[in-house]
Amino acid sequence: MADMRLLGLIGGMSWASTISDYRRLNQIVAERLGGQHSARLLLYSVEFDEIHELQYSGRWEEAGGLLADAARRLVAGGAEGIEPASRRAFLARHRRPGRAGRAGGDPGLHGDRAVDRRR
Repeated sequence: MADMRLLGLIGGMSWASTISDYRRLNQIVAERLGGQHSARLLLYSVEFDEIHELQYSGRWEEAGGLLADAARRLVAGGAEGIEPASRRAFLARHRRPGRAGRAGGDPGLHGDRAVDRRR
């Protein structure tokens, strides 16, 4: 049995990109580990309309705060790393990195974070 990290995924910025990134992470794990392996994931789906309104009105710090809250909830649930499942989430986190940048992991989806080769 592979030793995998539990990865937290912040979704909902676009449900379509959340589906795509969920699929992509599982494909990466299956390719690297073979067999019927899949990623160990927790998903927190934000309500995008609320974030969109904050972004549209230039309130990036508040939008980032919502993403930081999502990251904290995933960590509280046992996530060992956080990934945004959207380019918009990345932008909101790094446009004003103060709050959200401290709460989550590095940007981008990386199968290496899901597949931990610890022995």
